[in-house]
Amino acid sequence: MKTIAEVAYHLAFQNAFQEYLQIDDVSQSPKDQIEDDKTFEFVNCVNKTRTPSLYVPEGKKYDIIYIAGRGMSRDKMHEKIAFAESILSERGAIIFNYANMTKPEDGESWQEVARIRCQKNSFICVIPQVAQCCAVYLPGVRGHIYASEHLPQYDKFEYLQSNRALLLNIISDTDFETLIRFI
Repeated sequence: MKTIAEVAYHLAFQNAFQEYLQIDDVSQSPKDQIEDDKTFEFVNCVNKTRTPSLYVPEGKKYDIIYIAGRGMSRDKMHEKIAFAESILSERGAIIFNYANMTKPEDGESWQEVARIRCQKNSFICVIPQVAQCCAVYLPGVRGHIYASEHLPQYDKFEYLQSNRALLLNIISDTDFETLIRFI
């Protein structure tokens, strides 16, 4: 797997997901928008929806939600993840990009991965081999909480630099392909 579209495709295939929502970021560069267009087209769900806002019909639930956005602030990503959690089906997945920051322009999405790892008992991982360093969050699947002694500093870039693999639960794309068959 080399693209977010392939990650979404495998999740949909392995779990018979039918409902896909893509939350677009209208401030993205044209190059990032092209990748998001490809993701939307490639996903193998029966019902696909795109929106630039945090609004969907009341009561609607989605199996896969992809949150697009390079350079997104931590607060904005937190808001979008909270919204996605509220409309996600019981065994659904949330995918977002730029979760393994290497440059400031990549944004602060990695801080949301760290927050989830430190505060929730749900599975989240980062797949760095996938374009745009994709994060996959499965709120309905139990995961290992990162040790509480890390809480005061988990969202500091210096801490990320020395604890990246554990903090972000980095796994390879081949390990992820194997893992999704069993969760």
